[in-house]
Amino acid sequence: MDYLLKKYPDLDIITNIYNDMVNIHNKYDQGLQGDDKYRPLPVLLGVLYKLQQKNDVAFRKSGREMIEQKTSLLHVLGFLWHLQHTLGKKIRERINNVETTEEIEHLLAKNRVSAAEAVGLQTEEIPVVWVSELGNKNIDDHTPDHVITVHRDRRCVILTILGTRIFPRPNPQDIIMDLAAKTEEFCGGVAHAGMAIGASNLLKHSGDDITRILQENEGFQLLIVGYSLGAGIAQLVTLSLLKGEHCSVIPRNTVVRTVVFGCPPVYGCNDEIPQLQNLLVVQNHNDGICGASLKSINDVFLKTSAIHRLNLKRRTLFRIVLTRNPSQLPPSTDDNDDTASETESINFDLSEVEHALDEEGISDTDSEVQSPSTEEATDQTDEKSMKKGNSFTGMLSSVKESFNSLIHGVSQEKWDQIEEACANIPETSQPRLYQISKNVLVMKRIEDDISVRQYSDLDETSFFSEKIRFKPSMFDHHMPWAYNSLFKDFGTETEDEEQNLSG
Repeated sequence: MDYLLKKYPDLDIITNIYNDMVNIHNKYDQGLQGDDKYRPLPVLLGVLYKLQQKNDVAFRKSGREMIEQKTSLLHVLGFLWHLQHTLGKKIRERINNVETTEEIEHLLAKNRVSAAEAVGLQTEEIPVVWVSELGNKNIDDHTPDHVITVHRDRRCVILTILGTRIFPRPNPQDIIMDLAAKTEEFCGGVAHAGMAIGASNLLKHSGDDITRILQENEGFQLLIVGYSLGAGIAQLVTLSLLKGEHCSVIPRNTVVRTVVFGCPPVYGCNDEIPQLQNLLVVQNHNDGICGASLKSINDVFLKTSAIHRLNLKRRTLFRIVLTRNPSQLPPSTDDNDDTASETESINFDLSEVEHALDEEGISDTDSEVQSPSTEEATDQTDEKSMKKGNSFTGMLSSVKESFNSLIHGVSQEKWDQIEEACANIPETSQPRLYQISKNVLVMKRIEDDISVRQYSDLDETSFFSEKIRFKPSMFDHHMPWAYNSLFKDFGTETEDEEQNLSG
């Protein structure tokens, strides 16, 4: 263990964060009464998913479909996505095969040439390339991978902050920076601690370069682009440049714009939350990272515990997950409303549900939730006993229960219990964090077209940061290949090179 902590000392930080969450969870559990019977976590999460689906009416009614100038916007966003993705691949190529500073610098010089060729620039138009191997390994000094490019035809300087490095081999410091999700003071409020450190270190390391390059290219705007970890850091870099201690980095009258993809919530304060007009958050459909913060993750712990402590039968929990709830809306006519398709993929015919539960040996008897090692044999025995007790009264009761389940899945009373339990989880010490953009664009590929839905101002954008939204493909839609697929027809052709980034 000492060797591991010596090699990656920040693992101790992550361990402390995890232990804090477990302690909060255990402290809450000690104050509750429960039967301690086995209820699988995936089922409890499924109940939480259906509860979100049930209560998401306001979210589904918010936002508006973007139609005007959609194609030109998609080409600009596609260009920026492909630029950062290509730079990331080229700059990081074979970086894990070198060790000394001299070897790293020699490799980066070669990668810079190939990156310039890949994105259609001259080598001198990529004046700054940085990878974290050039710095120290502890999180306090970790400066994330980033690249500065000069686009004279577009009259802009682009600072690209790369996402968590997974390929060709995971970068432990990037992952630790992601997971260091406690908060620290930043720009008059608090921010995700790991990303705040990343933003400060980046500006400390490359701030002078940004100033110099903008002075050499007078009248050019500064465009900041980031994805995932880079997206969170890009928000904080923007805030620090505009309203924080690094305002002097930007020459007077320089326009600063920021576009981020797959961005987590990063900032909170007691005063009014900044809503930056010049910052745009782009989300690929069900990308679940946009709601991931220490508070929202901890809330999931507490809510699943609260549902567990209701002592609902396991068969009841499965019915909740697999059948329609009492207030579920009819299919929407809005093409952007995924409720119908999600419901269709999760709700099953009652007979199918009951058959599946019987096959799994999940009964409604008191002994249904034994420990995993003994439950299967006991459940099957109990199920057989139930089937033998087929009196006329029992049959009517069974038919009535099945009919009610067909319509509602479970009773409204059970839903009320679940809602009350989840609404009354204890407050935690973690502050609520937000995206600090005025606008969030949610994009969904529909065959050969892309639906773009715009959410504006805090009352709408806060829907994305208030909690982790359980959705189909919530992790897959965050991955680089999903954004590649989203923008596969945009920002890559020769004529797209003429798109103006000043809008």
